[in-house]
Amino acid sequence: MSTVQHDPLGTLGSHISRKMHDKHGAAHIQRGELTLTIEAGKIVETLTFLRDDPKCQFEILIDICGVDFPA
Repeated sequence: MSTVQHDPLGTLGSHISRKMHDKHGAAHIQRGELTLTIEAGKIVETLTFLRDDPKCQFEILIDICGVDFPA
């Protein structure tokens, strides 16, 4: 008998990727956390989507991290 493993974070990451199209750069899971990599100019739009989308329903913002890659 085979077992189907349900990966809620993977499912959520895939949903966000499908719905946001090219509006964010990447969704990946590392150390049990879903991480979205987005452009700085897309933060408000992305956070609004995460709050308002019925499959996401995020209620609290815990952390935003920034990285600068100088040329």
